[in-house]
Amino acid sequence: VGLVSDDKLVDLLDLALSADTVSTVKTLREIMEAGVEPLALMSQLATIITDILAGSYVFTRERLRRKFFRRPT
Repeated sequence: VGLVSDDKLVDLLDLALSADTVSTVKTLREIMEAGVEPLALMSQLATIITDILAGSYVFTRERLRRKFFRRPT
């Protein structure tokens, strides 16, 4: 049972929210092939989403280059 890094989770969430279906499915498949249990993945995603909504998740510069979570400069 593996855990997924925050970066990978935010990448997955970003792809899903930006409607990039093909990349979302590819990334999800990679995560599942790495041995991550679906329930563990959902739990980690729920935690990240909660942190983002609460404003306690810190986006690094690299994370700001994503599609959905990009902030205007």
